Amino acid sequence: MRCIITSILLLCAIVLPAQNSQPESEKASMSWGVTASFDINIPSTDTSREDYGYDDVPLGYGGSAGAVLRFSWPRGWFVEPGARIGYDYTSLDPAEVDNPRVGVGQWRFAVPVTGGYIFDIDDNFGIGPVAGVELIYNFVSRTRGLSADCHYTSLQLWRPLNFAVKAGFQIDMSHWAVTTQAHIGLLPIEKHDYGIIHRSAPITAQVTVTAKYYF
Repeated sequence: MRCIITSILLLCAIVLPAQNSQPESEKASMSWGVTASFDINIPSTDTSREDYGYDDVPLGYGGSAGAVLRFSWPRGWFVEPGARIGYDYTSLDPAEVDNPRVGVGQWRFAVPVTGGYIFDIDDNFGIGPVAGVELIYNFVSRTRGLSADCHYTSLQLWRPLNFAVKAGFQIDMSHWAVTTQAHIGLLPIEKHDYGIIHRSAPITAQVTVTAKYYF
């Protein structure tokens, strides 16, 4: 019996140091954070319609705030689902000459999922490419610039759901991160061709700058 106990103790003395010398597990670490975004909205209508007197790009603006949950791996990969609430305003070319531009303001709830790879420059700074998808639900829409004889409501005119793809880059700085991405909507903003705007099915593009703080 004494020999067996001695053998077990010797085995433990050999195995435990060997386990401690193995590399750290590459399991994902998890952190959560808050976000704030600034949006520049670029509609994909014809923005050089000199016959309508429009030779500028009708940019719109917006912003959002929300939260994210980040899963990071030691080798630099990360995946980050989140949720955010925001407001965006988009200006669209009208269908008829001399009509004002049609403005669409929308409150939205969005569920983005972003992933990417961060190259570590040092212990507190890294940069890398990111890409993702986003499901968007516009729960309130308001329209300006409609002609007096238009009897359609915003609910009838504009599609409440959209799905977007996005790509860009992210800079990590300790507990902070800044992400710049281009978003492309995959669904037309207008439900049907009502003859209200120049393009019957414009798809909006967006450039978003997001600041994040991780706890």
